Amino acid sequence: MKFHKYQALGNDFIIVNEDVTSKEAKTICDRHFGVGADGILVHYKSQKADAGMKIINSDGSLAVMCGNGLRCFCSYLVNDCDLSKNPILVETGRGVLEVSYKKAEEGFSVEANLGKPELMNGGFFEFSSNGVDCKGVGISMGNPHLVVFPLTKINERQAKEIADEVQKNNRFGIELNVEVVTGIDKMSRSISMIVKERGAGFTLGCGTGGAAIIEGMNIDGIIKDDLWSMTFPGGTAQYYIKNGEVIMTGIPKKVFSGQIKRGCP
Repeated sequence: MKFHKYQALGNDFIIVNEDVTSKEAKTICDRHFGVGADGILVHYKSQKADAGMKIINSDGSLAVMCGNGLRCFCSYLVNDCDLSKNPILVETGRGVLEVSYKKAEEGFSVEANLGKPELMNGGFFEFSSNGVDCKGVGISMGNPHLVVFPLTKINERQAKEIADEVQKNNRFGIELNVEVVTGIDKMSRSISMIVKERGAGFTLGCGTGGAAIIEGMNIDGIIKDDLWSMTFPGGTAQYYIKNGEVIMTGIPKKVFSGQIKRGCP
């Protein structure tokens, strides 16, 4: 089976144009015995859009949506499928989303409309985790996120401890993607964070997680429709809100192409 590997913000994906089983996905994503990735993007023909994208996490579970995956998928369509249309419409588990691109110094700068966020079960709530007072908000970007704003300055170790604790034990009663905001600079309009994704663990980046943070700050009255930079462990991307929808911009990169034998241990 031929594959292409892409990454955006260190969030890496294997892209194939034939379906794979959950067991195969886990093997392919294994960083010791497979190619290694946070997930697999399956390219399929869509009746509603220019292409369809199915997302399989590294643990073999299905995901509804992935912002970095969507941007990598757009670069793949242009680079490896010779698709020249711009913007591109992609069918996802969250419906049809629009992705546009322009030539950059390295590859393409891809702007993806991640859709309209939805507030989960009320607004902000306060809680304490590992001795740190926090406020949180549940936001769906097609996949569920718990955005955590610590009320005191914390380090990366504390942020990861909070994410570990609240991922499965939270007021929503489900396993969530958790984003812990570690810094906000209103002057430079910049944000730093860490993310723990369900089905993948701690990752270097999460596009929809960044979008959930932006929406949380929007609800809190910190931002409106201005452009903000968000620094993930794997790099920086830009976000803004337009007509209630979150737009993400950044440069995904192709890592390599290859072939893997199906069903190999």
